[in-house]
Amino acid sequence: MTNSNNFDATLQPEFKDLIGHLTPAKGGKEKGKYICPVCGDDNLSVCHDGKFKCFSNECDTKEIYIETLKLAGLYQEPRSENSFNSGTKRNNNRKHQSKKTHLELAKFESTDNIFTQSEMIPTPKFLKQQTSDSEVTRTTYWYSKTTGVYRYDFSEGKSICPFIEQQDGKIRYQKRNKVFLPYGLKQVDDYAEGKWILLVEGEKCVEQCKKLKLVAITFQGSDWTRERITINIAKLKQAKIAGILIFPDNDMAGHKKAVEFMKCAQFLGLPCKLIEFKKWFKRMNKGDDLVDVVGKYGAEATINILDKALNKSKYYKFSIKLGKMIDLAHKNKLHYTYKLFTVGQLNIMN
Repeated sequence: MTNSNNFDATLQPEFKDLIGHLTPAKGGKEKGKYICPVCGDDNLSVCHDGKFKCFSNECDTKEIYIETLKLAGLYQEPRSENSFNSGTKRNNNRKHQSKKTHLELAKFESTDNIFTQSEMIPTPKFLKQQTSDSEVTRTTYWYSKTTGVYRYDFSEGKSICPFIEQQDGKIRYQKRNKVFLPYGLKQVDDYAEGKWILLVEGEKCVEQCKKLKLVAITFQGSDWTRERITINIAKLKQAKIAGILIFPDNDMAGHKKAVEFMKCAQFLGLPCKLIEFKKWFKRMNKGDDLVDVVGKYGAEATINILDKALNKSKYYKFSIKLGKMIDLAHKNKLHYTYKLFTVGQLNIMN
């Protein structure tokens, strides 16, 4: 929860000028309704004159305002008046800062035989309604020994198909009622104990991180829900990582995924930080991802910036209603043990 005792709203922009940074509720179908940046529910009502109220959990208006400032990149932590009254305190602060531990991103010792291969194949029957190409490029991303994703690229676009390899070796396309392990988890187990890893969007970004010799993961498309994220965070905690640096796509969907992950991570006790694009990657355009960033900045500069961002970025804290998260944790049977990976009809695939 944000400490706002010393916050001076008179020096800040009016709330009505910040509305553009809020996420419209229900896809914008209901005018004046937005997702509350404090509790995450879609019942924040904003009037034309800038007055606002969360009708789901009656969140504190000052907290809503501060969280919205953060979304706009305009919030600054209030400075305590007492911190400047004593030279001794300043010296103690310097000593404390000098002892600050340098956070480290997990890196590969070797990148031999870790890259995914692509191949040209005749266009499958189920794709012939989507493309006139006689051949398509198929890339296979293995999430585990028996689960993976086919990515088909063709002139008109792409198609993503999760699958399961059955005991007889046949491929069965998945109806997405199974929770896949994070893509890149093997490298997490091998190299990331006690270190930080990257969370990116999409398998191509994980492959780009491999080229940088950085350990990264992503989730299968349907696994970015709160329920499925909690399952995979439990698996990541078993790998004994130090924390996660989140590098989402630079769009609203990417931001929503990042916020959802951070809320779950906060509740389950996994440290995480979020890359602030406006501060660290100012040349990023809307919709860019990590692959685009490496193309603009180069590999070495990208690695250096990520290292600085990890060590200088602040930890986010959400004023979420933990009752809902506690109910979810009990439903997933993840509280205290993190050992059971079955949630109703959702079975994790090893």
